[in-house]
Amino acid sequence: MGLFGGNKFPVEGKMDLNFWAAAEMAHGVLREWLDPEALEMGGSQKHLIFTATVCAFYAPVGYSPYAPAKAAIRNLSDTLQQEMLLYGGGEAVKIHTVCPGTITSPGFERENLNKPAITKELEESDPVQSPEEVAAIAIKALEAGEYLITMNWLGLGRDAEE
Repeated sequence: MGLFGGNKFPVEGKMDLNFWAAAEMAHGVLREWLDPEALEMGGSQKHLIFTATVCAFYAPVGYSPYAPAKAAIRNLSDTLQQEMLLYGGGEAVKIHTVCPGTITSPGFERENLNKPAITKELEESDPVQSPEEVAAIAIKALEAGEYLITMNWLGLGRDAEE
């Protein structure tokens, strides 16, 4: 994280890690799943699940190296979700995108070491969730057939009991 003009982490690295890895994986998987022979054989419905972030919708100050890559994932999944309608009415493959907010993790701790003070101030009211809480919400939403799954962020809450 950091401010765009003074960031020591290049945007290209964030795109490589957060967008291109997901896009290339999705391309390879969908080529196999959507092969005409595979579609003719039928089988169980497939689900491709992307992980973006709530920053894909609104990126606060300090997320300029990170948020564009996550927005690109969300846009890719939006496009793919529409393209799947061309294959059996979208029943062969379902696309989903999980967009968590702040998750407690070693990565979050490292992120905070370089985060600008203004970003930390903006995130003070951000509800933090454990990986287990995020997983429970995501699984419940996926089982309900949701396409775009959001989590807690900047005072807007969601939990697995909802």
